[in-house]
Amino acid sequence: MFQLGEHVMHPQEGVCKITDRITMDAREYYVLSPLSDRKLKLYVPILSSKKIGVRVLASEAELRSLYQEAEQADTPWIADRNARFRLYDESVQNGDLLEILKLSKMLHARRKEKLLTGRDKSFLDCVSRCTLSEFNFVCSGIS
Repeated sequence: MFQLGEHVMHPQEGVCKITDRITMDAREYYVLSPLSDRKLKLYVPILSSKKIGVRVLASEAELRSLYQEAEQADTPWIADRNARFRLYDESVQNGDLLEILKLSKMLHARRKEKLLTGRDKSFLDCVSRCTLSEFNFVCSGIS
């Protein structure tokens, strides 16, 4: 479980601060405030927060190591779009930052060759924004 005031990673909104815990309809929720939009409030069921992909932030050393590992990884294009989309969903739900970075690298390479599908572009835009927010937050030392 996360603590009030803790910063976490939300798979679609990036770094968020847990501002409250509330109960609605007999379910407990975290109230998250994304750093990119402090006016936005996300209500995440506590019991399914991990399934949704909310996770602790990586450390600066972990981020640097993962970026380096992803950069050196072989990232061939996954031609089967259903398999590719399934991998997008699984990597986000699992919070597998290394896999997300590898997929991002694969999509950046593909974009140089041809246009991305809407789903590919949407995934790339989202993970790029989110991983950048995590890297900036963690490496800036803000808490």
